[in-house]
Amino acid sequence: MRTQPYWRATLRRCHQCLGAQALLWQRRSVALHMLVYLSLASLVPLNAADNIVVRTNISPKSVWVGQRMTLQIDVLGKDGWAQITDIDAVEIPNCYLLPSGNSRVRLQEKIEGADYSGQRYELSLYPQRNGSIEIPALSLPVKIQTWGAGAGTNDQVVTTKPRSIEAKLPAGVQNVHSFVASSKFTATQTWSSDASDFKVGDALKRSIQLRADNLPAMLLPTIAYPDLEYLSSYPETPELSDESAQSTPIGQRNESITYLFESNGTAQLPDYSFQWWDPQTESLTTVTLEGRHLQISGGIARSAQPNEPSSTAHWKWTIVILFCMVATIVIVRRAQTQRDSNTERTLFNQLQKQVQNGNVSSILNASFLWLDSLPTPPRQLSLFFKTHADENTATLAEAWIRDPGSSISPKQRRKYAQALQHLRQHALAITKEYDNLKKAEESLPRLNG
Repeated sequence: MRTQPYWRATLRRCHQCLGAQALLWQRRSVALHMLVYLSLASLVPLNAADNIVVRTNISPKSVWVGQRMTLQIDVLGKDGWAQITDIDAVEIPNCYLLPSGNSRVRLQEKIEGADYSGQRYELSLYPQRNGSIEIPALSLPVKIQTWGAGAGTNDQVVTTKPRSIEAKLPAGVQNVHSFVASSKFTATQTWSSDASDFKVGDALKRSIQLRADNLPAMLLPTIAYPDLEYLSSYPETPELSDESAQSTPIGQRNESITYLFESNGTAQLPDYSFQWWDPQTESLTTVTLEGRHLQISGGIARSAQPNEPSSTAHWKWTIVILFCMVATIVIVRRAQTQRDSNTERTLFNQLQKQVQNGNVSSILNASFLWLDSLPTPPRQLSLFFKTHADENTATLAEAWIRDPGSSISPKQRRKYAQALQHLRQHALAITKEYDNLKKAEESLPRLNG
């Protein structure tokens, strides 16, 4: 009777012992696997980005609205060389960006006993509003080339730390659009005539030049031309240019407008005022280009009564004749331009110039003119871009066609200019093929005489 409980107790002890041993071996197996994994992990870099050092620096950290500041980005690779493959991808809200003069400098450093080398990039920042401006974390595509036993090249994406800057607006600024923050600013104007009395049908040209140090031409104030009595205004497309003098970037904006006097009266051409803030002296100066008071005579007064049919008819016939003369001149000039062998090149250069100016409406007009100069011009600009350009450029062109008054960023200007170069190469290739087919067709003998 005692045998059965004894064996049961013995079996129970054996099961407990075996379970404990199994648990022990299981734990030892897990520990062994962890040890092997850690050993292998020590032979492979945990993250390739650990071999890259990324630094950013902003100077100065507090500026005035529109004042130039510098964003410095350093990328260095361990036992290799690192570089940013697309610096144009950097975009900061509420800031205008431009590459500095010597925007790339080679770096070589020793960090924690290891050799690092790479490049330093400098961008010029121009805050466009006052207050705190956040510079977000920038994702930068980087190529690192390593040497030694594991020599090779790989592409990575690194992210910078977010920063913030403070932009101030001087007290007394009345119009931000006419405000300039620069160490030197000049505004000058010239007139095609110094006379104060004009006849109906006369014209007067006004040329304005704005020039500022450490400021790109794109950020110089724009000039508005209001509607005036007794005359019509015909502004030309502004000319923007950037140059450098003794390592100081200088922006220049040239604008011209022609006034055509249409009826008797007294015309007042407007003044143009610009507020210039000098960050060095912290002084605010108002620079004014004075307008002119003109007297117009020799034509039909605006108060002419309906009982003067002969004078009115004469005036109408004068307008018709002038219109016909202008239309004839335009047609003749257009025909001469089309016969010019360099028409396509000239129009393409004008298109590139309009892209640099950044006015969407002018870009579209120049694009249409250039396409019309091709031997087989497309009937639709959007169709041409869809067929021969990349998807982003085609989408951008469609957006401009829908809204010619939209804005264009510096990155979009660069991408569009590059796309135009490829499109022109394609168009010239089509032109050459067209000419060859035409020559071959002309060389064929006629059928039936």
